Amino acid sequence: MVLQMSKLAAYYFHFDFKVEEYFAEEYKNNVTEIVRVISSEIYNQNVKVEINIENGSTKKWIAIAGALYLAIGNYGSFRSGIDQIIDDSKVIQKVIESKFLKSGLKKDQIIEEKRIISTPDRLRKLYLRLDRFEKNYNTLTIEEKEKDLSSIKELISRLVYDIDSEEDLELLKKDIKAKNIEIYWDYYHTRNYVVYKREDKKNIFLSINKKI
Repeated sequence: MVLQMSKLAAYYFHFDFKVEEYFAEEYKNNVTEIVRVISSEIYNQNVKVEINIENGSTKKWIAIAGALYLAIGNYGSFRSGIDQIIDDSKVIQKVIESKFLKSGLKKDQIIEEKRIISTPDRLRKLYLRLDRFEKNYNTLTIEEKEKDLSSIKELISRLVYDIDSEEDLELLKKDIKAKNIEIYWDYYHTRNYVVYKREDKKNIFLSINKKI
């Protein structure tokens, strides 16, 4: 995907029709432009669209890349705007389906369509895990705390890997706040971080994620 962007949304479509090979590239370009125009308007920025079409042109994977901080717009933070971004991705899916139907595709030719988990979905999952950890902290056993902390660490690790935009990464750092978890970011290497329980700084979980 394009550098300095994050995956805002992704979709899978499986249609019961094929595009002739000599027309496949033009077809792909047309679909790409349609999705780009729709998504740029909804996400309030010039997004990048990548489409992969399986041989035979019946299965399509569509990915939309852009800046999360621009998509959030007036919401101000990942936490306050993430639900809206996810809702926007569902609207885009319906609009894409509508465009296909208007172009001559029949409803019964859509074998399968689905929204693929992307960066906003993982962000929402992280916030839910953090909230649950904070709410239940005093009643969790040591083993349960370690398990939850490990899960949180893995989610942050995946997000650090997913997010290409340094602006998005900086917003993520500022937005992850929890009473009982300490997250230390190494600002000399911005994608290195340490996650540990505030009450036990000896038990340190280290994750290093550097883009190549």
